[in-house]
Amino acid sequence: MIPGWSRFSSWVLAVPVRVKIMGIALCMVGILGLVVTVQVRSSMRGTLEKELQQRGSAIARDVAGRATDLILTNNLFALHELLRTTREHNEDIRYLLVLDGAGEILSHTLAANPSPQLLMANNLPAPRENAQIQPLETDEGRIYDVALPIFGGRAGVVRVGMSERRMEDIVGAMTRRLLGVTALVSLGGIAAALLLTFVLTRPILTLRKVAQAVERGEFSEKAPVWSRDEIGQLSQAINAMTEALDRSRRQVLRTNEELSALNAISVTVSRSLDLGEILEGALAKVLEMMGLRGARIFLNTEGQSVLAAHAGSPPGTSEQPAYASVPLQAKERVLGTMEVITDETSPLGEEDLKLLSAIGHQIGLAVENAHLYEEVQRTEGLRRQLLDKLITAQEEERKRIARELHDEAGQALTSILLGLKLIDSASDTREAHHQSASLRALTVETLEALHDLALELRPSALDELGLAAALERYVKDFGAKHRLGVDFQVHGFDGGRLPPSMETTLYRIAQEALTNVARHAGAANVSVLVERRGDSAILIVEDDGRGFDVERALRRGRDEGSLGLFGMRERAVLIDGIVTIESQPSGGSTILVKVPLFSAGEEQNGQNPSPPRG
Repeated sequence: MIPGWSRFSSWVLAVPVRVKIMGIALCMVGILGLVVTVQVRSSMRGTLEKELQQRGSAIARDVAGRATDLILTNNLFALHELLRTTREHNEDIRYLLVLDGAGEILSHTLAANPSPQLLMANNLPAPRENAQIQPLETDEGRIYDVALPIFGGRAGVVRVGMSERRMEDIVGAMTRRLLGVTALVSLGGIAAALLLTFVLTRPILTLRKVAQAVERGEFSEKAPVWSRDEIGQLSQAINAMTEALDRSRRQVLRTNEELSALNAISVTVSRSLDLGEILEGALAKVLEMMGLRGARIFLNTEGQSVLAAHAGSPPGTSEQPAYASVPLQAKERVLGTMEVITDETSPLGEEDLKLLSAIGHQIGLAVENAHLYEEVQRTEGLRRQLLDKLITAQEEERKRIARELHDEAGQALTSILLGLKLIDSASDTREAHHQSASLRALTVETLEALHDLALELRPSALDELGLAAALERYVKDFGAKHRLGVDFQVHGFDGGRLPPSMETTLYRIAQEALTNVARHAGAANVSVLVERRGDSAILIVEDDGRGFDVERALRRGRDEGSLGLFGMRERAVLIDGIVTIESQPSGGSTILVKVPLFSAGEEQNGQNPSPPRG
């Protein structure tokens, strides 16, 4: 027997029952308080630690998703702003790092450059798609380093350092609160020892159950509040904590769902550049992801909203559908709307509308890309048609020249040869003189015909006198030939000539514009202005005939008029010029050509336009 044990046991047995109950109650309360404190602290720390890691992974995914385009476009300033604002809105973040594929630092939020030990602390094995979390022991405490590849590792790696400091403060505060509650309960009266034992034991056990459920990731378990004392307040705090954790978890899940939905839409609309396939695929994916009854897309075309695609089933006559509409926007332009149909019993919530708006933005960008692709294809088609037209026109011109040479010059030369033979065989001088005079007249007519033919091919005035003089002569001849009132004005060409290529191009554009007036406008008067204004050359051709829809004519692109307009633009582009066409179907058309006097090559070499010639 242990010495003194008999005396101690005798003293314990001699203590009154009330004191024993009070002692037992105090001991039990103390023990239970400590157990609950340790259990809650452990569970809470584990839960907060897991939530901290999950939040770090979510932040890394968000930064990786938003930084992909910035890295690919080398927008380091926007990348730094992204890291800075992300750190400012998350107080648990100790640092943010973005490394490229070679491990070089693109941006960070540390006060100084990261140490080599920090850079090598959490290397991702390649290839890897998920986040890798590595705890690091630092002077400031433990930090969880979350590393996540950007764009499958091809764009680099984002690393987020999550500090335990706030979590430790929360756990410490909660521990102190539990200990305080335990101490306060332990000071209860002896008379209520059994009742207090029951009151204290039951909620503590419930709290332990809740803590264990939270540890398993089950946030639906709630602690009943038996009283309004400290234990009841603790139950409320834990319930509030579980609700907050549950909201955070659901928010993370919702964000992941939205990102997945946007990624699915992005993949769908990027598979093709055909507008119909893009819209049909996007609507099918929207119905699949959001469980809608139907959806329609309207595109803005020539000031009207036109149904471009639809999917799903329209509502019946006896049903009460609910509609929602979001714009299809690309940058600052609204290209159309997407209208979705759902049952009245399950209307769309605010989060669904936000997701639809984001999807609408994705579809709007895809529609803009499809329109640009169609415009490129249409322009290329017009270019090919113009080339075919120019080749055909060249061949027709060659045939006409050959025919005129054969019909006029050839016949004239034959007549001259016959006349020369008649002179040789003439019987007297008078007859020879008469035949010689006829041959001279025929020779003059032949030379004039050849001269007119040469002028049509290349006006000599353009080479000898310049653009203004050549256009003045051509406009006067054009008015006389087509019986039109013509007005020709020239300004600013007293000081010199334009480069030869520029003069030729402006002359041909004027020819094409006047040809269109004669063929299509039915005008009574036409005005031509050529002006040298500052560093530009201006050509304006204006008529008072029938106008036309410019955009429709350019889009049609197949008839003669459209190719003529397109040809003028193509000629102007060759000398860095711009063609502006203004016309209204109610009457009148204006062609404005503006060409810079200095091309890129001339500016670099310090050259001036050609000096006066002739």
